[in-house]
Amino acid sequence: MQDRSPSLHDVASQVDSLLRQFGALDYFRDRVREAAQEHIEAVKEREHRAKLRRDAVAKDGVLVLPLDAAIVKKKTKEGCFYKSEEFRGRIKLPPDVTEPLMRLADRPEFPDRPEFPNRPMKPRCLSCRIPRANWSEEDERKVEKFNKELAVWEDAIEEYHKKRADWEKKKSDYVTSPKGGRPSKWEEDRRPIFELAKKRSFSDDGDGGLPYAFTVEAWLPADLSEDNDPPTDGPLPVPEAEMEISLNFKYAGLAAIYDAHWAGSKRIAPWGVVTCGDKVSPASGLPSEWKTPEEPGSYRAASWYCLLVMSAKELDDRNTAIVASWLADVENDLRENGPKVNGLPVEIQELIEDLPPDDSVRMAYRRDHLWLKWKDQLSEKARCNAEIRDRWNGLSDAHRKIISPRLPDTIGTNRSGAETVRSGSSKAEKELKEVKPKSVRRNAKKRRSRKKN
Repeated sequence: MQDRSPSLHDVASQVDSLLRQFGALDYFRDRVREAAQEHIEAVKEREHRAKLRRDAVAKDGVLVLPLDAAIVKKKTKEGCFYKSEEFRGRIKLPPDVTEPLMRLADRPEFPDRPEFPNRPMKPRCLSCRIPRANWSEEDERKVEKFNKELAVWEDAIEEYHKKRADWEKKKSDYVTSPKGGRPSKWEEDRRPIFELAKKRSFSDDGDGGLPYAFTVEAWLPADLSEDNDPPTDGPLPVPEAEMEISLNFKYAGLAAIYDAHWAGSKRIAPWGVVTCGDKVSPASGLPSEWKTPEEPGSYRAASWYCLLVMSAKELDDRNTAIVASWLADVENDLRENGPKVNGLPVEIQELIEDLPPDDSVRMAYRRDHLWLKWKDQLSEKARCNAEIRDRWNGLSDAHRKIISPRLPDTIGTNRSGAETVRSGSSKAEKELKEVKPKSVRRNAKKRRSRKKN
């Protein structure tokens, strides 16, 4: 019996259990940011390589000739690959270059096809197939007028077909290469324009120039081939099993699945994306309710992640077999390279091990509750605030960040610092009292009333 693949909810639940580890949420966000940067760099590299190929074809390429040309006959060349590009634009011709007889063979030298003659109304006698013996004088006049217009149109259409046939022959003679492999007249007329456009790097002279469109071909070095371009596909939709993706992409894929399918309020969302809508604006590729992230330079990265979340919403439970392997890789990486609490002194580790994660409480919660625990350990209450102030400021920056990731700063070294400790520990003490069961608070109230009596 085969093992059942986990559902998307199971995957999101396992990711949530990983996020409960110390510092895992920030570590996840950092890895997703790195994945987005990988994607952006890959896109930039592909665009750069595409420009190199196009520039190389523009510089060294030749005009595509009829099918008997040598470069088309031989599609393989050792150490090279075949590449063709189309260049379009407008070019202003100098006096010594004449315009071709036809602009890309699209200038017919005959009038438009004549329209069928308009008649105000088909004569009733013709519409109802009334025998001619029963026609009225008005019917006779209408039919006579209609027949004259029809004869004029038939003569015009005959002349049109004759001129069109003559023009098609002229076009064929102009465009078709003669026997013996010589270039056609059209190619001979176009070649000076091609050479001029190539010399100008196929620039566009704008209005007033002669329109051109050239297909150019060349042999380029094999290392410029599209096969060597970096992949830009993201982790979602889930790729085939044999396709290897980076560890950062696995983090990004799991984060997107978590943000799309986790029922709780917590989100990984490195750029503050909480939800992504189902409707996408074609202009920007972003959902209509999307807000530009405040983090400078993060628009492309954030939009990429938002589209990942939208792809995750379209997944079903058939796609989770590969995702399960990502979970194992991410779990191993978190265990080996994730944030460690081991850098803290043992006595501090014991004091903070029961504190909730930093992202689920107020900003100074963990710091204030550590101060309260230190205060309970001190015997001399008179100077405890000053001593806690000095103890907190004496910790390294790394240790303070482990304890209170969002508020690791030192506090004032004088009376203001001691006041900060007093205020913070008071808040912590008040929070502890608020979470005590009602029965405990009632019993404590009774004991106080007995002492008074």
